[in-house]
Amino acid sequence: MTAETLTNSLMTVGATHGLAKNVKLWHRKYEISAQVEDGDIWELGYLPKNSVVVGGWIAVDDIDTGTEAIDIDVGWAAAGSADTYTDPDTGVTYTNAAASASATGFCNTGVLTGDGTAEVYEAGKSFRWMVFPDPLYFSEQTKVQLEANAAAGTFAAGTFGVYILYYCL
Repeated sequence: MTAETLTNSLMTVGATHGLAKNVKLWHRKYEISAQVEDGDIWELGYLPKNSVVVGGWIAVDDIDTGTEAIDIDVGWAAAGSADTYTDPDTGVTYTNAAASASATGFCNTGVLTGDGTAEVYEAGKSFRWMVFPDPLYFSEQTKVQLEANAAAGTFAAGTFGVYILYYCL
């Protein structure tokens, strides 16, 4: 048997490209201890300048114990202009995602459930993947934040964890 090599995609190897992108994990959590209201914003921290986000996930305690209504999304504040970066190996050009703010850019959770559903990986915890059609490029240090779109029906204190996979250019 012989191996086939894709002709339309380069397989590069290097310190910051291809098989050695040196992916890092950005993790922050927020202990939500008071009733959540529509419009609440929690600032979690910053992604570094010239970072490329490739995915991630959230893990959230059951912070709405009644008939779930709470909706908290993960996004970013505006940072920088429409700067671009062209990957020298693939020729793909990325534009700064934070040229405008996005409340749902990383994860639009919908109603966060904590009871027996497909999104629950453990009793009382909700889980969502961050999946993107293309990586997200951030040319400037960018603030990651949570934003509530709906209040809790029956609030219970708990932790909202955000995990972002990225690499630096």
